[in-house]
Amino acid sequence: MKKIKIILALSLILSFILSSTVFAQSLDSDTSIQLVAVSPEDVPEDVIPAEYNSLEEAIQFIEQNVKYNHEINKEPLFLENNISRATNRNLLVDEHTFTGGSVKLYANYGTSGDASTGIITYISPYTVFDGFSLGYDWVEKSCGYTISSNKKDAYIYASGQLDYYLIIEGGIKLYSEHINLGRTCYLAR
Repeated sequence: MKKIKIILALSLILSFILSSTVFAQSLDSDTSIQLVAVSPEDVPEDVIPAEYNSLEEAIQFIEQNVKYNHEINKEPLFLENNISRATNRNLLVDEHTFTGGSVKLYANYGTSGDASTGIITYISPYTVFDGFSLGYDWVEKSCGYTISSNKKDAYIYASGQLDYYLIIEGGIKLYSEHINLGRTCYLAR
């Protein structure tokens, strides 16, 4: 019975150590980076964590290359005057880039008239995660749109989480950033 209690106590201590969170104060600013310890089983199958020699090196990379500072683009997106004569189009709405990759928000849409005239008949937004993805994973949380009352304009948006898995001094850590993409688009004339 005593051995079972000892094993149980050691298991609890080990799980506490493995699930610890590291708060690292930025070297250059007053923002803090939160790194969460994860087990190898928690890393998505297609993600290879990036490796760093020290916590400081990882924090510096995150601040300069990963940390999200993108604001939703408030500038409306107008279509060019020389549009092809089609009622179905694919449009890059917004994007967030980071070292080696990007998360892009696209929308397929159609209008009732030729050359994007008439009213919007459908919108199908989606996100694309591409580029060199060592350590990165994109988890889309929401993707949608709101068509204005005139049925010519739409606000198209997406949000999700960019996860960055890294190895520091032999332990796997996770840094996550919430990403919001979106823009008002004038789709029909």
